[in-house]
Amino acid sequence: RRSLGAVEEGTLVRRSSAETREKKTGEVHPSHSAATAAAPHSSSSSAPQSPWKYAHDVLFINPAGRLAIVAGTVGYAAMTVGMAPAPADMANLGYSDLAITGALQSHFVLMFLPGFFTGF
Repeated sequence: RRSLGAVEEGTLVRRSSAETREKKTGEVHPSHSAATAAAPHSSSSSAPQSPWKYAHDVLFINPAGRLAIVAGTVGYAAMTVGMAPAPADMANLGYSDLAITGALQSHFVLMFLPGFFTGF
């Protein structure tokens, strides 16, 4: 079974668990030949990988990248669906323009204010 390895020289490297163990410990598994152990892992091309190709691999090939895209899309859609009609609903309930503006301003301030203290 091959797992997502580390980033080396701008390329995304896939390694088996045996290859990862060999890299960490320096020990070569007995089933590996001397030629395999001596040859370093190299990517299919010697040219450096472009940043766009690397970003594509991280976001679309890696399952965690796909999960992040789906989670971000769902979260953004939920916030948009909930917040877009809020000022109109407040106006229909009889709130003044000043109250609606204050509600939105306080929402934005309270949404971003923790970032100044937490760094996120």
